Amino acid sequence: MTRRILMLAASLVAAASPAAAKTVAYEDNKLNFRSCDGEKVSARWFGADLALSQAGKSPTDPAPTVKFLTWDGQCGSFKWNADIGALEVTLGDKKQPGKILNFVAWDGSRWSAARTGGGFFVAKIAEEGDADPKSRMKAAGEWVAKNNKLGVVAADILAEELAASGQ
Repeated sequence: MTRRILMLAASLVAAASPAAAKTVAYEDNKLNFRSCDGEKVSARWFGADLALSQAGKSPTDPAPTVKFLTWDGQCGSFKWNADIGALEVTLGDKKQPGKILNFVAWDGSRWSAARTGGGFFVAKIAEEGDADPKSRMKAAGEWVAKNNKLGVVAADILAEELAASGQ
């Protein structure tokens, strides 16, 4: 009986820990993220450019580059590089062309996104406060691949990149 109670308690602690975040993934026409100053922002594609919207403000004119809060709390920027057909993420002085973006959502959780034609395919990787969200990337990628029942190309790209990043 005591052993069963200990096993139940251990499973409850594991389920409540930030590292045990449940993966959620879906396609959306916008990306909801935190700006470098912590503001809640939504971005929508207009061709290769992005327009931003915030509560109480008029949407911005589309611009090629958007600044965002990275998983480690730094300020980064991203844009669509039409020449190579990929996202281009800049962290500090380093440009990193790639297929996914790792960002902080409005609630502080860590998410990753791939571009779909007019939107984003997003996946929740870790809860706010998770000390090592990168350790969850492989499992999240496997979950996205397994649950992509509609065959969304951006989901396949996201799953592949997450699985490769998490190794």
